[in-house]
Amino acid sequence: MATVFDIDTHLRHILEPQHGSLGRVQRHKLCYAVLRLGIGVTGDSPFDGRVLAWPLGPVFVDLWEHPNRDGDPNNIPQGIREIDITVAARMGGIPGEKLAATSHRRYPEWRMAREGLRKNQCGQHEISRELIRSVTYDQIHVEGYGKNQVITIMPRHDPGLWLIQWRDLGFNMGKGEKTLFRGGLPFKEPVRE
Repeated sequence: MATVFDIDTHLRHILEPQHGSLGRVQRHKLCYAVLRLGIGVTGDSPFDGRVLAWPLGPVFVDLWEHPNRDGDPNNIPQGIREIDITVAARMGGIPGEKLAATSHRRYPEWRMAREGLRKNQCGQHEISRELIRSVTYDQIHVEGYGKNQVITIMPRHDPGLWLIQWRDLGFNMGKGEKTLFRGGLPFKEPVRE
């Protein structure tokens, strides 16, 4: 399985020739967007890496402690590479501070994981893959594939967020609770237990 270092290196290879060096916060936010989108559309974690709910938003512990470590983009499966490219295209030029502010507003799993922490306390509260899955993948029903894919959103945690949680990553929101994804990401039908 790919690691957060592989994803980070791939995103930097895509974005730095056009935007210059990515900042530390920006790198974490882009990697988290890949993680979240990957879980949201497939139900599975696209890569390894422990995520903590810090005051500045979701932070990958290993990447924070070893920011100069490179990964190998060749370890990333093609479907996840497509998610990287989507995230880079949609969010690559946004500064880290703005991405951090966005994560505070739009990611209910970050707020849930921070319960019991003071405003500026880092702590060891993890944002689990299961929690991300419960606010992304478990809230959508997928029909079709690629550019004709229709997704029905069934928000449970914060109905006010359903419109903005996916819009920045290419979901075109219509009226009601349906959205059409314009792209060819490897969505799969949710498996209900």
